Amino acid sequence: KIRGMKGALAVDDASPFAGVALRYALKFKKKIKPVGRELAEARLLKDEAEKQRVLLACEIAKKSLAESVKGRTEHEVVGAMEMKARALGASLDAFPAMVLSGNRSAFFHNSTSQKKISRGDPVLVDWGCRVENYCSDYTRMLPNGCRNAKFLDALDAVEEAFAQCKRKARVGTSGKTLS
Repeated sequence: KIRGMKGALAVDDASPFAGVALRYALKFKKKIKPVGRELAEARLLKDEAEKQRVLLACEIAKKSLAESVKGRTEHEVVGAMEMKARALGASLDAFPAMVLSGNRSAFFHNSTSQKKISRGDPVLVDWGCRVENYCSDYTRMLPNGCRNAKFLDALDAVEEAFAQCKRKARVGTSGKTLS
C-alpha cells in the first residue's frame, strides 16, 4: 500500500511509459504520485516460482549461446540464438541482442552487423531471453580461436574474478563485498 494516494495517479516514474501516465493525469486533472522506487524495491524480492523462471531464462540463454559462431555473420548468430531460445521455451528477447566480432568486440553497446565472423575473431555476446516476463542478461566474450596473449590473459583474469565472486555470493551479500 502506498501512502498519499487518495485522488492521485500512481506512476512508475522509472518506466519508459511514464509519459503516457502524465498525459492521462493532465487530461483527467489528477495529481501524480511517483512510485518507481517502491516498485523497484518490491521487485527485488522473488518467491520460489519467480526464482525458477529467472533461472530458466538464464539457462535458456546459456544453451542458446552454445550455437557455433564460425562462418556466420553477427546477425546470423543472433538469429540462431533467438531460434534456439524459442525452441527451449523462451517467448521474447529481454532486450535487443548484441553480437560483435573481431575489433568490433572492443566497442561494447555497438550494433550487430552483417560482418562475417572469422576463426580467430574474438566475439562479444550480450543477450538475454524472457520466460513468463522474467528476464536473463547473459554477457560473454568468446575467444573463438583467438591466440592474442594479451587478450587471453585479460579474459582469464575476468573469468577468475567472476569465479571468485560466485564463490563469495550469498543472499544479502552486497556487490561491494564481492569486489
